[in-house]
Amino acid sequence: MPLVKPSTDDAPGTAALLDPPASGAEPTSAPFDPMQCSAVYMPQAAVLAAEEASLDDHGETTLAQSVAYLFGLSIAQRVIGLVRGLLVCIWLTPALLGPWDLANKFFFLASPLLVLGIPGSFGRYLEYYRQHGALRSVLRRTALVCVIMCALGWLTFQVFAEPLAELFFLHREKAELLQLAATCLLAVVAFNFLVEVLNALRLVRLNALIQFGQSACFAVFCIAGLAWWRADSTAVICAYAAASCAMLLAG
Repeated sequence: MPLVKPSTDDAPGTAALLDPPASGAEPTSAPFDPMQCSAVYMPQAAVLAAEEASLDDHGETTLAQSVAYLFGLSIAQRVIGLVRGLLVCIWLTPALLGPWDLANKFFFLASPLLVLGIPGSFGRYLEYYRQHGALRSVLRRTALVCVIMCALGWLTFQVFAEPLAELFFLHREKAELLQLAATCLLAVVAFNFLVEVLNALRLVRLNALIQFGQSACFAVFCIAGLAWWRADSTAVICAYAAASCAMLLAG
């Protein structure tokens, strides 16, 4: 197999090494000079090193800013939740506070079960479909399936309100409260859907901001409802759903 001659742009001495010697001539070879090779390849290496260093510096600054941003929002969200909880405990008696606590547990358990935990899988699959240009199609189909299951679940809670009220609220007399909670559950499921999408798309700052906004709106709506509407668990449940709807519109 014939050897291919290198171009004149190659490092000095390379052509002499690869050219075959003439017939009857003594083989000659140019001495290998590491400094000449360094002169050829070092400028590109220096450029790459400089680019990596600038990327590292930029990433470190962005990471520090993101951590400070998320830490500040997390602290503020916890403080708002603490103040809201204290005010709710002051306004409501234990007998009225109990139904809200059960409704909160109902939201926590029923919201993923109602949609079979499908939004929880976004973190694993959405990035794959986004890279293949099918993100909109997957979100559209998934949202349609979740809407259908939510409608069926809401209808079930409305029709079998009394037995389900005994299951979730321990009293059949709480059937109307269960029906209200089931209606508010739709807003909670939609808000959780949005949060999971933002998590899957790695929009961490926007996700943290929306969750902070939901907590702040919940505190404002809850205090306003208890002060100027009705001082019972119904006001707190409606405030929670209203805060979720407000962040859905904002998102």
